Amino acid sequence: NTMKLTLKFIFVLIISISPQYLLAQVGSPFDVVPLTEVTHTANQSGQWTDPTTWDLGVPTQGAKVFIPQGTAVVIDQIISERIKTIRIEGSLIFSSNNITELKVETIVAGINSELLIGSSISPIAANLSAKILFIDEGPLDLQSDEGQFGKGLISLGKVEMSGQEKLTWTSLAISPNAGATSLTLSENPSGWEIGDVIVIAATQLGDPESDEKRQITSINGNTVGLDTPLSIDHIPPPGQNLTVHVANLSRNVVLESENESIDRRAHIMFMHSLNVSLEYVRMFKLGRTDKRVQIDDWSFPGLVADEYIFGDRTNIRGRYSCHFHRGGVNPNTTTAALIKGCVVENDPGWAYVNHSSNVNFIDNVSYNVVGGAFQTESGDEIGSFVHNIALRTINPDYPLLNPAFAPVDIRESSQDFAFQGDGFWFHGGGVSISENVSSGNSGHGFIFWTEGQREVGTPFDLQNMFRVENINNGNLLPDLEYIQSWWVPVQEFRSNTAYATTNGFAAYYVHATLFEDITELSADYLETVHTTFEDLTIWNSSKFGVELQNCESFTFQNLRVINETLEDGTEGIRCWQTVSNESNWFDIEINGFEIGMIPPMQGKVQICGGKLTNEFDFLLIPPQRDSRAQGDIRDILIADIQFGEESSFYNLSNETPIKMHGAESLNGNVLFLDPQFASKYFLIPDRIRVDLDAIGQKTLYYNEQAPNHVSITPLNIGDATGAYASLIENSSNQQLYNQVGLAFAGGISPTDINTHPFVVGGVISDTDIQRKIPSCHFIQEGYFPADYFDNFDFFDCWELTSASDHTVMQNGSFSLCETLTNIQEPDNLHDELVIFPNPSKNGVFNIVKPSDLEIKDISVVNALGQKVNQNLEPTQNIINLDGTPPGVYFAIITFWNNDSCTKKIIIN
Repeated sequence: NTMKLTLKFIFVLIISISPQYLLAQVGSPFDVVPLTEVTHTANQSGQWTDPTTWDLGVPTQGAKVFIPQGTAVVIDQIISERIKTIRIEGSLIFSSNNITELKVETIVAGINSELLIGSSISPIAANLSAKILFIDEGPLDLQSDEGQFGKGLISLGKVEMSGQEKLTWTSLAISPNAGATSLTLSENPSGWEIGDVIVIAATQLGDPESDEKRQITSINGNTVGLDTPLSIDHIPPPGQNLTVHVANLSRNVVLESENESIDRRAHIMFMHSLNVSLEYVRMFKLGRTDKRVQIDDWSFPGLVADEYIFGDRTNIRGRYSCHFHRGGVNPNTTTAALIKGCVVENDPGWAYVNHSSNVNFIDNVSYNVVGGAFQTESGDEIGSFVHNIALRTINPDYPLLNPAFAPVDIRESSQDFAFQGDGFWFHGGGVSISENVSSGNSGHGFIFWTEGQREVGTPFDLQNMFRVENINNGNLLPDLEYIQSWWVPVQEFRSNTAYATTNGFAAYYVHATLFEDITELSADYLETVHTTFEDLTIWNSSKFGVELQNCESFTFQNLRVINETLEDGTEGIRCWQTVSNESNWFDIEINGFEIGMIPPMQGKVQICGGKLTNEFDFLLIPPQRDSRAQGDIRDILIADIQFGEESSFYNLSNETPIKMHGAESLNGNVLFLDPQFASKYFLIPDRIRVDLDAIGQKTLYYNEQAPNHVSITPLNIGDATGAYASLIENSSNQQLYNQVGLAFAGGISPTDINTHPFVVGGVISDTDIQRKIPSCHFIQEGYFPADYFDNFDFFDCWELTSASDHTVMQNGSFSLCETLTNIQEPDNLHDELVIFPNPSKNGVFNIVKPSDLEIKDISVVNALGQKVNQNLEPTQNIINLDGTPPGVYFAIITFWNNDSCTKKIIIN
């Protein structure tokens, strides 16, 4: 980690290998379809099967076809000939009047090309189908241009495909048991047909592969019959108002690989283009980037750009089922691409990928993917992920459970991330994420790794950065065009769910100030940097519900983390390694874990409202060192929490609401914490206050804050490195405090202490003592001196000087927890109604709704409840607020059946 931190932010480097040299190594997709090898050229517009369309007649077996600009060729039926390559500079159109199929190995489409299979206005009708079968004409030469780009579709132009609209996925009204022969859905299955293939989501704790795939044999209202009975239960933890989901995998527009062997599969790449709309398309057995093994196309040994090297290129990145490659992130010059209602099934790498592009992924399904289902790749992406479902994202090796491969950045030298079986992986906060579900993950349900990807050839050579103009408060950074992606607040994270996962949610580097680039940012901008994660539900996670590392300035609001049984080694919320500065936890529910929550170990922490039932509800560990200059100190408030309401359900007889883990040793392997922390950082001030019905308004003190406690003894003197370590050996808290005003956790416990059955490892008091902060605590050389991470010596900083040299941590007063002021959306939301893009830069929003709901009226109010627009035209399914000032608004949508719902919308 030390090497990583010291090298991570070298932004201006001269790369010894130029981007031009890289292109020479990688080649171009057009090298796969050279004009010199063309066998058949379309000399006029017409049907594929019409000999007059072509210069040499209808293309034959093995043909290499060219469609010049200005020429349109129509696929009018099932084409039996197996075509080697097609180069499109004009238009290739699939007829909407017939069943069509094209068998081809590689399609490369130019900037002015069109590939059209139906449209939003005129989709391929339900009684018809259209298919591109990517055939296998032998193994690829991996060192050739064909080996790198061949087999699949690479398009730089317009692509529009639209199958028949159908309900893509929904929840079950009744959770089914093993033996069930039918499913009762929460809504009518619009567009579903007998013969469709569906998947019932995995639900079982410890078994993310517990999904089941069935075929529909009957449809009666909202009940569908199954071809074979279910083999296992699909039941959420009872009494928690949780739901199980089912997805439909069938579509009548299909892109498919003929040979599913990983090295023979096709891939789909939309390159440098956002002129793409895919609606209700199935992408089956595509993708040949294998996430079970490390990518070997290029790497950065030591994470230094001028050490960039090529690999063997036997497993290159970027060959996925639905991949947008550097389409652009300037919303002023590009329109977002749309992927809606689609299915990706069976991919050894990634399913849906936004790489440096602007894409809206709406209402899609992924199933049986190895590495990751829904991805942003570089950190500069914009767009949205709304109402998608990821099912069975499983790396069969379960690397997250193997200590040798568990770190998510174990492959960082080759920038190979999201390989553990992750439902949603985000490299930055520039996209809006709402109403998604991730079920059946060997890795994470949702994970943020907000660090720009290293890519040679980017404007920054070493690391992708985020456009300031795409940030809501970018005007507060007038002198900067780009910043690091961890400084971008997440646009929106709301109403997402993960279950049957190893880890439910993880975040790394969200607003992390442990790196020196903070000096580039204005104080006004830093004041606005905060991310809120709203309405996150996680259940049946076999390791961690929520795991945070190196994250700051965030709020979790309405967080539910629930397991059906209490298992050893599980943690509901884990915050460690500089999770700090300011963190808020409002209305949390954590049930069924060995450890409910390890709160952040630095900064201001508010945990307000909720209920916990776990073996240890709160495990309080003394602070480590913080990343921000204002302090290593922690000031934590725990208020309005109820304990033990579910204890009978979990057969829990010995619940410990608060366990204070001072300097005692850790038992078992639940915590992966530096064993030196207890002695190395024992002087850091730590104020812990509670406002609980069972305890009252009290201040908590570790047992190790007793006057006679000795923190440094001959047994741990090796941890107390520094010039004065030997001076404090065998010194009690009272002796240290008399000498310099310092003691364990910043001060000695007062005399009016009492024990309480809810608190183990500590005592309670009505008194809030004065805590001392050493004068050297505030580092004056910017935020960190240049050698901070290499040469920092904790004990050299905390010199034994006079008590008058120290500053004081001000006494705290009990007050109600701060609450968010956002208007709360009512409970009667229609989860299936989606508004996008959200946020919107121009104030124009599209509404996607179930076909059986007709909108009667739309009105919009601001955060104060004042109407900003009335009588918007509902029949267009558009909310047009062009010219309305940026801000948070609420769209109130009324239907003709007199039902209504409210959706938060953002103009930025």
